[in-house]
Amino acid sequence: MTITFNHLNDIPVISLIEPYCQTYTYDAGNNLTNLSHQAKSNTWQQSLTIHPNSNRGTEN
Repeated sequence: MTITFNHLNDIPVISLIEPYCQTYTYDAGNNLTNLSHQAKSNTWQQSLTIHPNSNRGTEN
């Protein structure tokens, strides 16, 4: 989806804005492990793997 802006005041075109739901999942150590975005026009998901020795998350 492309959001275009009004050149007069850089406000997004209202007809392109839609409701969405974002869901976050955490592991037992309170580390973010999954982010899910759901909207009528688009859905995506990002998973993270937490390194056991450094507690850093990397994208899958």
